[in-house]
Amino acid sequence: MVVPDVDVLPGWAETHLGTETDSMEELCADERVKKAIFEDIVKVGKAGGLKGFEQVSRLVLLAGPGLSQVTQQG
Repeated sequence: MVVPDVDVLPGWAETHLGTETDSMEELCADERVKKAIFEDIVKVGKAGGLKGFEQVSRLVLLAGPGLSQVTQQG
């Protein structure tokens, strides 16, 4: 689970993907955004020497601080 930076993602997505929204919910649901972030995580992992089984295999983007809510409920 990844919570993208609200101050960074909208501008990055507009510049790199041509998106026209500042809505974190819409950006986190956009498959192009998910794919770009996933590919970057894998690229950084490979550069760091991670093996295939150590790499991220699935990505969930959260539009806000929901991660803390999810973990606190468990």
